[in-house]
Amino acid sequence: MRLEESRRITGPHLLLAAPGAGAEVWLEPGEDWSAPWARVRAAVEALGWPWRPGVRTWPGGVSLAFEAPEDQLETAAWVFDHAFEGAPPLAQLQADAAREAKPALLAFLAAVRARGLPVFWDEDRVTVGLGQHARTWSIDALPDPHTVEGGRVPLCFVTGTNGKTTTTRLVARMAQEAGYITGNTSSDGVVVAGETVKKGDWTGPGAARQVLRDDRVGFAVLETARGGLMRRGLAITGADAAIVTNVSDDHLGEWGIVDLAGTAEAKLVIARGLRPGGVLVANAGSAPLAAAAAPLGPVWFGYDPGPERAAWHEDGWLMLDGAPLLRVEEIPITFGGAARFNVENALGAALLARVMGIDRAAIVRALRAFRPTPEDNAGRMNVVDLGGVTAVVDFAHNPDGIRQIGPVIQALPARRRVIVLGQAGDRRDEDVAALVDEVVRVGFDHVVLKELPEHRRGRAVGEVPAMLRSLLLARGFPASEIDEEPDELPAVERALAWAEAGDLVLLLVHEHYDAVMERLRGAT
Repeated sequence: MRLEESRRITGPHLLLAAPGAGAEVWLEPGEDWSAPWARVRAAVEALGWPWRPGVRTWPGGVSLAFEAPEDQLETAAWVFDHAFEGAPPLAQLQADAAREAKPALLAFLAAVRARGLPVFWDEDRVTVGLGQHARTWSIDALPDPHTVEGGRVPLCFVTGTNGKTTTTRLVARMAQEAGYITGNTSSDGVVVAGETVKKGDWTGPGAARQVLRDDRVGFAVLETARGGLMRRGLAITGADAAIVTNVSDDHLGEWGIVDLAGTAEAKLVIARGLRPGGVLVANAGSAPLAAAAAPLGPVWFGYDPGPERAAWHEDGWLMLDGAPLLRVEEIPITFGGAARFNVENALGAALLARVMGIDRAAIVRALRAFRPTPEDNAGRMNVVDLGGVTAVVDFAHNPDGIRQIGPVIQALPARRRVIVLGQAGDRRDEDVAALVDEVVRVGFDHVVLKELPEHRRGRAVGEVPAMLRSLLLARGFPASEIDEEPDELPAVERALAWAEAGDLVLLLVHEHYDAVMERLRGAT
């Protein structure tokens, strides 16, 4: 029996409706987790907390959680650690809970929530209101809660396996075209008023708080990845709308999510963050998602026409609310329709924007203006002409990502095609094999394998590239057409050196996007 890292859950979560603590427990066949779980319950009750548990079993383990006072979550996480080692030291836990407790904060939060005002907090600060209507105070210097004011701004969540960042950027652009100052989070960073204020993968609660505390923001679009949902839950509730773009095979085996049905369930946690009357938007063409979302009554979109769909593609047109919106060929990111995945992203974004009250004219302007460039959609099908060699830079990192971009790569003129290929170490062996299957299906002439030093995640140095090489050889790919480099940048250099006039280079970039783009700009 192995307890994974215990953690604080700060908002609505797959296992809980309120803050608490959670952990995953890995089990050998026949192992019984009931005894340590009983010790958890005894400790919780000794602390005087109501017993409100969450349990989810899965092949090889169980996910466990319980609600706790939101000002005592560190102590709650320690309960797990102690209970799975033996009898918890109740006196120590009670002393820890007393030290951590913040009764003045809880009183302030309760009074503000009773007035219907949005409020959120972290270790140091409390914020009432959102964006342009937000005010923030130190936890140690809270005002009279009956005198504070704080309004809302339009707020929506974006999640899904693929397409999250493109959809987030599209909706932000549509809001901008409608006259809003926008703030958005994504796996590339935090952007406010067109300015990147944080770079990196910012899709969790910390990123959401940063955007919603910025007094410039009049419209917030929060990309919300599964890692943040499963580790911490939602940072804020009361969203006007949320979208799930799709569900496919990625990150399986993490956080007790082992299949697509579980992935859909995890993604749909964002629906728990909607305000009363808020709207869930979901992709009817993603079968596991459609099955899981149906009981929630979403507004549907999908590539093909279908019953009850509010947005779909038909005869080269985007259709919205039963009327033509824009021809696909007028939307640059669709590559004339070859990028079906971006047709779907455009449909989902248009529907979400409409649900959020943005007019059709602003939606159309944004779809026409938004381009597959580093400026508009960094790392997503960025095409660079290197004087006869075509370079395509993309973030595709799972089988479905390769499956989706494959038709675009095949449609772009090329004498030969080379790909720079790597994978993070936390993917299951079968998922790595599925990735290679998709690469082989596209039909590349040469492959440059790369190590991802920042994403080995438990694998030995060279283990993932060796696995990729073995899988390629097993599928008949010639050994003479496989190169290997220890990092992303030398892998890019090797691919560019291989390419000649008329060739296409697909650069799947996951760690050094800025440096790769600087290199490509220097070659143009």
